[in-house]
Amino acid sequence: MKKTLRSLLCAILIAAAVLLFASCFPIYKADPKTFSLEGMQITLTEAFQKSNDDEGLAAFYVSADAALAVQREKFKESEFVGIADLTEEDYAELIALSVDVSPRPTVSSDGSLFVLEYAVDDAGQSYSYFLFIRKSADSFWTFEFFCFSENYTELRPYFHKWAKTVFFDS
Repeated sequence: MKKTLRSLLCAILIAAAVLLFASCFPIYKADPKTFSLEGMQITLTEAFQKSNDDEGLAAFYVSADAALAVQREKFKESEFVGIADLTEEDYAELIALSVDVSPRPTVSSDGSLFVLEYAVDDAGQSYSYFLFIRKSADSFWTFEFFCFSENYTELRPYFHKWAKTVFFDS
């Protein structure tokens, strides 16, 4: 009985140590993990988990330090006529116009990725956003990483790196 109790206590202490270590481990140092959704794939890290709290989104991935909201606008279901003819840059410009922050975000590009970056203060906490657009054969996809603003400078290069991993089956 004493031995079983001691073993149980050791197991609990080891589990607590692992959880503590994992919570201190930066999300970008975890092993890569690919998430798939309706023909889209993105590689993040094992620190991210798919959340069921994704109402109104195609998907929502969360970690201890950041989150990624994914939205999909299918061309056939869009209220915008001619949306399929838009480029990723055109669509990013439309998104920039719809973001209700001041100053309004502008679209930047590295030649292959169109990005909007902005910050929002909510209830005394500041959040920073890294939003990018991808176009598949039948949809525009909006990917929006966000984190506490105090962590943004450190996480931004990883948001950019992960954005480059998006691809579509067709």
